[in-house]
Amino acid sequence: MYCRVLVRSLLGLFTAAALVGCAGSAPPAEGPRDANAGANRNGAGMSASAEIGGMNKAEVAEKGLETLDEAKRCVDEARKRLPYLGGDIAIFMRVNRQGRAVTAYLTKSTLGDQQTETCIIKAFRSKTWPRPVGGKLGELSQSYGFDAPADAPTLESWSSDKLARAMAADDDGSQAGYDELVSKLDGCRKDAGSERIELTWYLDEDGMAQAVGLSSSDDKGRAAADCASMVAKTTSFPSPGPDVRAKVTVVVP
Repeated sequence: MYCRVLVRSLLGLFTAAALVGCAGSAPPAEGPRDANAGANRNGAGMSASAEIGGMNKAEVAEKGLETLDEAKRCVDEARKRLPYLGGDIAIFMRVNRQGRAVTAYLTKSTLGDQQTETCIIKAFRSKTWPRPVGGKLGELSQSYGFDAPADAPTLESWSSDKLARAMAADDDGSQAGYDELVSKLDGCRKDAGSERIELTWYLDEDGMAQAVGLSSSDDKGRAAADCASMVAKTTSFPSPGPDVRAKVTVVVP
């Protein structure tokens, strides 16, 4: 039997979940910031096929927590440029029989900075993970949250709808500017061959994108990151207001 214990750094910069022994208790419901969400799709020691095997959840969780120190350093370094950086990530990996990641990409990221995301992926890829049981490859998914510092500048949260309304209001009610933006981002997605990408970026008080991050539904999405970042950074957006910054999220398509 297991219970889930939340582990938070002394600086309060991230939250992750680890599995520890807990006699007599039943597994709790999945939490929104569970580091082990999806870590074992088929159950430890069970094989879905000759190709995909099972993964030991406890060992995966332990290795994930070890890797968080490196991921946190990626975030700390980025905050020298973006003091308000924060958000959640979910990383998906396929691991071979040697415990090495052959595929690693972010299925979710609201960090809003490609450089930080690349650094975190590199940290996870560099580790030797538990070997899959009963298959050539094992699949695992780890989710983590990085809280923005308490003294960081406040950010407004802009959905795609709010961005579209703001751009239309800034262009005499026309949605042509927003449609053109989405069309260009969709072109980046198509060129990469990805089914879906999700962009997050930070707008300064002048309406300029300061940093752009990307997550995707598949391992092809990262190939769209440079193109999508260039589109966002060369687009003039409405100002969030004097001394106001905004965090924008757009899903494509």
